[in-house]
Amino acid sequence: MLMEERILVYKDPVEYDGTIKRYQWLAKMMQELADGLKKLNVEPTITLIKRLIKGEDLRALIASKNVSDNFGDMPKVMQKTFQEMFDKENEADYKELIEEKAARIGGVLNKGEYIINRSFFDLKDGKIILSPDHIKEIESRCCVYIDTPGREAVYKNWLQLVEAMRQFDEAVKNAAKIEVSEFQRHSGIDPDYLQAVAVPGRFSLAKINYEGKLVLNGENFEYIQ
Repeated sequence: MLMEERILVYKDPVEYDGTIKRYQWLAKMMQELADGLKKLNVEPTITLIKRLIKGEDLRALIASKNVSDNFGDMPKVMQKTFQEMFDKENEADYKELIEEKAARIGGVLNKGEYIINRSFFDLKDGKIILSPDHIKEIESRCCVYIDTPGREAVYKNWLQLVEAMRQFDEAVKNAAKIEVSEFQRHSGIDPDYLQAVAVPGRFSLAKINYEGKLVLNGENFEYIQ
């Protein structure tokens, strides 16, 4: 039976935090596009926003929508003329509110440097909604959890090793040591600083050798009474 809560054993903080910020940045920029469409009298939808990010030019659609709402009863030829006028008059607004922002977003996403799942974004009542599921996806790429029976079995053995190492360290620390000469102390042989386990070259009872194995420095037992 798995532990009730997942245990985090690894996390890439740079990638994790960076990806979170990129999702938040994209949500902010998409909201600005939604607000821009509103200012141009077009009801924003997530589909329209994603089309803009892909690089589509929606000036004709925006002009058509505005003219249709205000001059829908007029002949098509006149509506087309009004659309051209609207497009020209609102060219600067479209560039500032839509085009530049969409190009900036597209430039970042199309580089392919970052993995951002656009399906996590939606629009409701004019507000961009970022699904909490984006956190789960980021965790799957940046974190490692004890969340399978195999991992749990290995992790329990790790905990046992940690406890055994703690007890070993405590035993070495509390053991009575022999007296050594001042010369030996200056040479780095000081029983008061004898470690339980250390890297090769350190004064210890055991070491992790260059093959990654735990081995005993049996000769150093002479410094324990």
